[in-house]
Amino acid sequence: LVREARQRIHGFMKTEDATRAVDEGDDHCLSFVRRFRAHHAFLINLGILTSWTSLGIFFSVNFDNNDFLTAFYFSVSTLSTAGIVAVKTVETNGHVLFAAFFALVGVPIYAMFWGSFANIL
Repeated sequence: LVREARQRIHGFMKTEDATRAVDEGDDHCLSFVRRFRAHHAFLINLGILTSWTSLGIFFSVNFDNNDFLTAFYFSVSTLSTAGIVAVKTVETNGHVLFAAFFALVGVPIYAMFWGSFANIL
């Protein structure tokens, strides 16, 4: 398909500049595809980490009644230090259990993300 499309484009465009522009465009497209394939694991880990961080932000905003910035701090600090430093004192243990579960699952996700990021460097 690509060869056929390239031949048709070359048939319509007779100048060398137009031909060079088409070839450079193909190179950019192929370069993007190669980079995407090379960093596929990193992008998947980024998506998982973003989703998990969003879950922590959602919990903190809705159940602890924090603003977004405090909720973001709760989520990132819990993942990066595996601590429950931002849990408020409440009557029930539900918040503590969620934060413990969030850290227990989130710390390996956080580590996988930074490991895949280090592979890119």
